[in-house]
Amino acid sequence: MGNTVAFDKDTVPLDSIRWSKLKKDVKEPPADHPYNSAIFVWQFSYRKNNPSNPVPTPVMINSSFKLETRSSFVVLHVYKVSGKASPLKSLKDSSLSSLQAFLQSARDCLTPRGLSQTIGTTSKQYVPAESLQAAGGQLLHDFYIWNGRDSHPLARAGSLAGALKAEKKLKKKHYSDLLRALFYRESLCPSSSVFSVDVDPDDDVQSLVLAENRLFSQVLYQTISGYVQFLPSSTQLESASGKPFPPTMEDILPLRSHSAITRTASGSERTRPVFEPLTMKAGMLAAPQQPAADAPMPRRLTGGPGSLPGPVEVNRLLRDGPSLDEKPEATNWQALQRYFLPICSKINDFLYLGSRMVAESKPSLEKEGITHILNCAGTVCSPAFPGDYAYRVLYLADGPNQDMASLFYEVLDWIEAARQKNGHVFVHCEKGISRSSTMAICYLMWKNNKGFYPTHEEVKKIRDVASPNPNFTTQLLAWWERRRKAPTTTRAYNIEPHCTEDPVFVPKLVHDPKFSALLTPQRCVILEKPDCFYVWNGSASPAEARAAVSRILDQFRRYETAAPSEVKTFSDTEPGDVTAETLAIKP
Repeated sequence: MGNTVAFDKDTVPLDSIRWSKLKKDVKEPPADHPYNSAIFVWQFSYRKNNPSNPVPTPVMINSSFKLETRSSFVVLHVYKVSGKASPLKSLKDSSLSSLQAFLQSARDCLTPRGLSQTIGTTSKQYVPAESLQAAGGQLLHDFYIWNGRDSHPLARAGSLAGALKAEKKLKKKHYSDLLRALFYRESLCPSSSVFSVDVDPDDDVQSLVLAENRLFSQVLYQTISGYVQFLPSSTQLESASGKPFPPTMEDILPLRSHSAITRTASGSERTRPVFEPLTMKAGMLAAPQQPAADAPMPRRLTGGPGSLPGPVEVNRLLRDGPSLDEKPEATNWQALQRYFLPICSKINDFLYLGSRMVAESKPSLEKEGITHILNCAGTVCSPAFPGDYAYRVLYLADGPNQDMASLFYEVLDWIEAARQKNGHVFVHCEKGISRSSTMAICYLMWKNNKGFYPTHEEVKKIRDVASPNPNFTTQLLAWWERRRKAPTTTRAYNIEPHCTEDPVFVPKLVHDPKFSALLTPQRCVILEKPDCFYVWNGSASPAEARAAVSRILDQFRRYETAAPSEVKTFSDTEPGDVTAETLAIKP
């Protein structure tokens, strides 16, 4: 970390990014620029005198900065890869803030999901320095939402909205003037003037705390490796080889980060982060080979980007782990997950939420009178009792790029039909945390006509671990606004299968649509304007897509309060008088 990571001593207002107000006169990167990473922080606090508009306050990271449980923070990490490794020095200075204390404070004050996941552009796992240099040495960026454990819902909403607006702007300006203006600011100062790097790699607790903090794990690893490391979206429990953290210079090849459970001589458990080398393939990285069929099954909590391939046995996790007769403290996230694994949480009179373990336990299902099962993790969970229950399987990953919104109306139809038949619906994924809670919350938002935050809080009162990841939260918030307001610009939906495993045709929202690229003979497209739906039926588009249009339009009218009633159809063979100007989209 040391002198390669920088903080801004002359803070930047978040609106300067959102409205492109930064001074953008950086033509060529300074030859003597010493930093690989620059970190910017803004704080959102709920104010009673202005409750509807939490204001982002730029934060100066210095020795007096303290995290607060009642605030939400937006963190922007702008970084590049120099390809030059630097030794990780232990800069123990009593006049500086302790990095160890800061990391522990972050763990105590902030929610774990915000620490472990980004909402930014990261989708690859690892990018070697040589690859980036060959591509021109572009700058990359990530956004984090660090929510205080006691932060007000409006502060959380404000921080997410602010980050999304800034992210949208940076994506448009990516690798260009706006990102350069941030990274090459003259007011940056080295982190060695703020933090004493006193994390002990041999201390299990300290190294685990660091592994759970994605941002600081990344900058520390980048410092000693010269590689950008994209860590998994959440801390994993995994059997592994037990290499030390941080990795030594002999282990400079890109690594996979996870945590290992070992047993001490007394038989008690301890958890520590470890790194496992990955094999290089065509300049990128391939996952390790699967273990032999007769190899012992590792105990692990997986899910999301970065997890090893293969099914997850949560039953083994519960069996091998210590019994939990009482619900643990909210700060003990791993224990809380384990506590809720066997619990079928009753959300209302007919809707239940839980994990794969419950879905594979017939006594648990029969106890609650379950008749319908919505499986949100079909990629790793197969229906356990296909002849005994009505199943709907969704092939979803708990990751930053998974599209959920295109399935919302299919799920609403399915759950509502089950309710009208007096059925009891069990919604599950692997652990009953993110994918399943997203779909349950979506249904409750529509049914009760309540926004995301009050609905989420109601569900968490029943199932504490219910926590859609930032990507899913973003989609729920965007959908809620979309369904309640007529479009101010043309909305375009491409009608296509959700994925190869699920052939149902759904409307996938197209961002920044262009007439010539979108309306091709191979596509079926719905374009929504305030007064009319325009349906493009390409002459070579799938018959299933054209057949799905009527169902999808009915769903729009059923679930969106401002959907128009008029429909106009056109195609490449019968274009009529519809043009890019008519649709108000780019040609």
